Amino acid sequence: MPALSKLSSEYGARGVGFMGANPIDDPKTARRTSKLRGLPFPTVVGKEAQKIADGIGVIAYPVTVVLDADRKVVDTVISFDEPRLRKALDSVAAPKGESNRN
Repeated sequence: MPALSKLSSEYGARGVGFMGANPIDDPKTARRTSKLRGLPFPTVVGKEAQKIADGIGVIAYPVTVVLDADRKVVDTVISFDEPRLRKALDSVAAPKGESNRN
C-alpha cells in the first residue's frame, strides 16, 4: 500500500483521484487498516465496497481499477504491476505540471 499512497500523491497533483474499496475484511478491520497505514485516499468498506467491485467487474484481489473521467474502465491491474498501472494512470492524468481539476 505504500506504493499506492505514493502514486496517489504523484497523480493527485495531475488531477487523478484515488479511492480504495475493501469488500473482503470486516468493515471495522478495514477502516482500522486504512487508518493505520495512513492511506491518503478514502476507502469504502463492506457491502458498499462489494457493490462497487461488482459494478466494475472485479473478480480477484488485490486489484487496481483505473477509470477515466467518464467513469469508464481504462485498465484493471491484478496484484501490483507499477509500470502497467503508471501507463493507465498517464492515459487519464493531466500532463505533468498541469492539473485537470476544476
